[in-house]
Amino acid sequence: MSTVDQAITLDLDDEKFDRLIRALEKLPDKLYDKVVKRAAKMAVKPMMKIAKARAPHKSGFFKKSIISKLKTYKRNATVIVIMGPENKKDPQTGENPANIAHLIEYGTAAHKIVPRDIKSTPGMPVGGNEMGVLFRGSVNHPGIKAQPFMRPAYDLGRVASVERYRTELKKKFDSVVKSVS
Repeated sequence: MSTVDQAITLDLDDEKFDRLIRALEKLPDKLYDKVVKRAAKMAVKPMMKIAKARAPHKSGFFKKSIISKLKTYKRNATVIVIMGPENKKDPQTGENPANIAHLIEYGTAAHKIVPRDIKSTPGMPVGGNEMGVLFRGSVNHPGIKAQPFMRPAYDLGRVASVERYRTELKKKFDSVVKSVS
């Protein structure tokens, strides 16, 4: 699955940039993290809302499993937000949204399912499924139609997310700069 990086740029002239850098240097590391992390977490919300609205749902668990996680790389002061299905099984269906999200997003081609050898899966009947049905020979799976939900969320929510990030960042930096000055 390919990923798309979205860089956020702030249009600042040299004077404003120098003021921003001086203000950031005065900030304790924890406060800097709090400001940037909070803005990044808030920025992803428009995309999350769209992804959840477009996500297919049998039990509603798949939709609820779409979360965001914050990742910080301290070496180069980079903060990223990762969004996608959580790696947790649905108690009703036993499916793990993280394991099937790419199949839903991109669909699958028609393919043949061949039963496993008994020796390769001890304790499992040949070709058995959760319904207890045993298959003799192979089965032709018709494939599934793609139901994109993450890429459209990115495409439709990108502009709103960037604006939200800028707004949150500016709001937090203004309040911090006032308290430091």
